[in-house]
Amino acid sequence: MGRVLPFLLAALSAIAGLALTQMGFDAVQEMRQLERVPATTAGAALPGEVNITARVQSGQALLRSRYSDTPSVYYRYRKQEKKRDADGDSSWHTLIDVSEAVDFWLADDSGRLLIEAARQRRAIDWSLPHSLQTRQGKYRHTEWRIEPGAEVFVFGFAREQARTRDGGRQLSVDFSSPGHYTPIISTLGRAHESASMGNHGLLALWSGLLLISLAVFAGVYALRVHRLLIYLTMLTLVLALVLVQLALNMMRQDLDNGMSRYQQQARAAEALVEAQLEARGVVWPGWSGAGDFTAPAYSALPPAQRLRLREIRLNLVTAHHRLQRQLQATPEKWLAPLWGIEMPAQAPPLPALDRQELQRRAATYVPARLRGVLVWVLIGAGLAATVALTWFGFRRVRHKRLIENIPTSSSQGLSCGLAEVKGEVVLAPQQAALQGPLSGADCTWYRYKVEEKRGSGKKSRWVVIEQRGEQQRFHCRDSDGRTAIEPKGADIISRHQLVKRSGRLRYRENTLRLGDPLYAIGLAAIDRRQPDQLVIAEAPAGEPFILSNYDEASIMLRKARWGMFCLNMAFAGLLLALLMGFGHSGSFAATDFLFAALAAPAYMLGLILIMHYNDLIYLRERALRNKANIEVSLRKRKNLVPNLEKLCRRYFSHERQLTELLTQMRSAHHGSIKDLGQTPAFLSVLHRAGKQFSLTLEDYPELKGNTIATKLMAGITRLENELALLRGGYNDAVELYNARIASFPDLLFSRLFRFAPLAYLHDSGA
Repeated sequence: MGRVLPFLLAALSAIAGLALTQMGFDAVQEMRQLERVPATTAGAALPGEVNITARVQSGQALLRSRYSDTPSVYYRYRKQEKKRDADGDSSWHTLIDVSEAVDFWLADDSGRLLIEAARQRRAIDWSLPHSLQTRQGKYRHTEWRIEPGAEVFVFGFAREQARTRDGGRQLSVDFSSPGHYTPIISTLGRAHESASMGNHGLLALWSGLLLISLAVFAGVYALRVHRLLIYLTMLTLVLALVLVQLALNMMRQDLDNGMSRYQQQARAAEALVEAQLEARGVVWPGWSGAGDFTAPAYSALPPAQRLRLREIRLNLVTAHHRLQRQLQATPEKWLAPLWGIEMPAQAPPLPALDRQELQRRAATYVPARLRGVLVWVLIGAGLAATVALTWFGFRRVRHKRLIENIPTSSSQGLSCGLAEVKGEVVLAPQQAALQGPLSGADCTWYRYKVEEKRGSGKKSRWVVIEQRGEQQRFHCRDSDGRTAIEPKGADIISRHQLVKRSGRLRYRENTLRLGDPLYAIGLAAIDRRQPDQLVIAEAPAGEPFILSNYDEASIMLRKARWGMFCLNMAFAGLLLALLMGFGHSGSFAATDFLFAALAAPAYMLGLILIMHYNDLIYLRERALRNKANIEVSLRKRKNLVPNLEKLCRRYFSHERQLTELLTQMRSAHHGSIKDLGQTPAFLSVLHRAGKQFSLTLEDYPELKGNTIATKLMAGITRLENELALLRGGYNDAVELYNARIASFPDLLFSRLFRFAPLAYLHDSGA
């Protein structure tokens, strides 16, 4: 089950991600289809997709809305009841939700179109704010209506009905004919609907990409891959492949749809203009000879019809210019020939006034863009998440990279500095084991917590009512000996996790037990209890201090897992900010997705550059710090050894004077025995010796010459041992640093940023 679950999550995330990505892609395409169809008037509409905004005129009959009894061409009514669940939470439950529509006319100054809404009511996306909402007790009534006279935006498919007297054909708009459009009837306007489709599409697209990236993360975790370079490479390749595929699909569909749309519009426009001119006895000269429709040559046509023909030609030229710009853009201009798409025939020529009108429309055209506070919130949140999660991910990954780069030391080969040891958990001498409060197992560290479940249902929660822990110094035993471990401040990761339930109480215990395999990484420093030994203790801020009964690979995987997850979410935040930024700028082009695809390798290269640069900085500073520690120890030896020597010499001088007095006293004593006349001399010598002896004992009551000498030698030995350990730590740090700057890819960074190799210290160097 350890790997089955991550593989299953990877598969489900990939499937859901691809589905959401396709959904978002379709929504963006629908928005782009709407943008491709130029807005037209009712009189200038041509068969095919139609984008029109006009006023509602009632048809043969009107509806009476169900709740307010208001005359309408469309209404929707919903009745809801407020209910409370067992936890006291309230929610609205729908009792009635009905809607009705009738066919109606959409009219402006140029003419009108029949909107066939009655039979196709369920196929239409009705977009309008509610007209009223009232509450009566525990019931809520909501009604949406479109009334005669309301301005409505319609996106549908116009088809011919009957021929009119002027040679044209009456058009109606339905929502079931095949075409490149989304059935919409909205009172909120074209810009709102376009932005809404783009917003939903980008969010769905981002959600899909997020799930795909999580699928990559789950797959890497299932394979127990902890190398960041491999993970970032896989993530970059997968997301770049998806985004490039989306971009290419979007380009091809845009070009195919744009070409077919223009060709259809060109045929319909030419047929309509020719039919209307023939109906008035005017010979159709073709677009090249049509000239100005307001000129005397077209005086046989009514003014409204001439304006209609002018509008049809302007719409056709507008569509041609949009398609031309698309075909001339990069990389479409290179890909279109590969897909067999060629530039359409030249656009119909325009008279001077129509060219000015076309320029005015182009200048005043506002593309659909995402607006509102939410867009800026999402952009800001994406950028903030990128910065914060990248920083947090770096911290996690940095610890993992230190674990990966620092070699394992034996107890005999341990040197000062950040070090890594492996072995078995054993007690320190003359120390008793701790007892796990829940398991009763012998251990050197435990954490114990008691929780109580309070509340019920959805509002229940676990509250900590007791929490304590205890730890003690222990040893890591390997084949060469022992290394002291001071666990205070360590990040202890243990496989011994015991949980028990009793009623509403839950007990948790984590222990590090005797006999456990031990992995430890921390600062190897001089042990104050035994100055000739090193102890693994808490490292300076920012450096890892980890104790665990898991193996090294598992620890690296745990550290890499959270680091990779944070970097994964950071990249997702960057994608969110990019996509929302594109949407806010009004650019939903396929090249935006190509740019987003390039963001993945750019982000990856940036991460790798920063991580490797930080690694080299850390390794260099680690070596220089160890060298500084040697200099501190040398200064300490320089100051301490002469003082010890001076103290010993002073004491030895006292001992020499006392010895001489005792010799004189012994000689005088022998003389006084043989000759009583020498007794005063003996007493004088005895007085001076006693006084000198008392003064010596008073100044140095416990000092003896051999003790002082022993302490002097022990102090010098400790200093020499300390220097040897520090020298070994420095040389190890230099070896690691020099190896990194000489290996690929750090070799490139070391040359780029001028990281010079460091020199080793030899025996004569200390």
